[in-house]
This record gives sequence, C-alpha cells and structure tokens, in this order.
Amino acid sequence: MPRQSAALKVLRGNPGQRPILPDVTPAPPLDPEPPLELGTNAVARAEWYRVVPTLIECRQVTVTDRAVVIAYCLAWAQWRALDLQAAREPFVIERAAGSVMPNPLVGMAREALTQLVKLSTELGLTPASRAKVSASTAPAALATSAPVGKWGALLK
Repeated sequence: MPRQSAALKVLRGNPGQRPILPDVTPAPPLDPEPPLELGTNAVARAEWYRVVPTLIECRQVTVTDRAVVIAYCLAWAQWRALDLQAAREPFVIERAAGSVMPNPLVGMAREALTQLVKLSTELGLTPASRAKVSASTAPAALATSAPVGKWGALLK
C-alpha cells in the first residue's frame, strides 16, 4: 500500500498515534538546457537533448540528479569515441617481441560501456531499472492539478 500523505493522516485522525512526518517537498525539475560541464562535446550534448526531455516529462530527474545525468552523457560520449576507434583497429595487436596481445582499446571501450550501463540503471534508462522507478509517469501538468471535492484543500 502506498504511503499516505500527512494531510490524509490528519484527516483520518491518526488512529495509530504514531508521529506524523511532514510530506517531502519534491525537488524542482532539471533544467532542459545542457550544462556548461558538457562543454563543446557534441556527442554528450546530443545525448543530453535525446534523453533529458523524456526524463523530465516522466519526472524521473530533478535538479538533485544533475551530476548523474552529466556523468551519463559524458560516459556515453567517451564510450562512443572508444568504440569507434576500436572498430577501426584490429582486436589483436602484435608486440615488438612478436607475441600478440588484445588491443587495449577494446578493453577501454568495454570498461566505458560498463560505466555507462551503471549510470543508465541509476537514471531508470534500462528496462529492468525502469520497472523499479517510482516516479510518476503522468505529465507534470496533471500531477500538479489541485485535488477536487469537499476535502481538496486538505489533501494538497
């Protein structure tokens, strides 16, 4: 059962006589414009424009999540750059002594992808993590509308 609001507990008389905790005020939504930390990184900025508007609309990110979203966009750009460079080179390279070893770019791209997936999970961008996200999927305009009815003012 979802947690009841403080106003609803007061309205019902608080039969359990437990202390009533105040409702937490949600943080304001994240600014849809890319931050200065992304600089001139075109790939990171493009990812910001691709992902952030949807996250804001679904109310999955607020200003408190700004650093995680920046890290996600930068990780995306880093993985893309490493992946493209690794694709242009062989998977195995020859050492000076004649032995072969895995190309370090492949490992670097794999590590960048691992970091990207972790950040994606934090933001609810993977199918499994989306199922766990408790943010409202209703548009912000509907979620902030005033409750109707006799007790509407108390339930705000």
